[in-house]
Amino acid sequence: MSGSPATYLIRIRYDSEQKYESVPHVVMPSHQYLKRGDSVVFEAMNTDVIIFIPRADLLFGYTEKYYTFTIPDGKYSEQFAISMDCPVNREFPYTVYCAEGNGLAEGGSPPKMIIE
Repeated sequence: MSGSPATYLIRIRYDSEQKYESVPHVVMPSHQYLKRGDSVVFEAMNTDVIIFIPRADLLFGYTEKYYTFTIPDGKYSEQFAISMDCPVNREFPYTVYCAEGNGLAEGGSPPKMIIE
């Protein structure tokens, strides 16, 4: 018996002084475990971000194979629901560009959504 769908928060943080990590652009958590029906929301912290998600067709059930979106500093993305048809036991890597510091976010790179 499976539990109710959950919503998970993925934070993208720019830390110019690297107080928290060894790199200035970080995705936390870098590997997010999800189940079909769960949702994910992204938060931009101290930078505007652009997120590129390949295979959005499989992951979210979108008609587009690739999905790119922007989140302004201090804001949240829309909520993305994992498709009930999404393949399980599969990793979905994605890329995050941080405008502040002009770099790609790291942390267990590439960041991934892992569907169980």
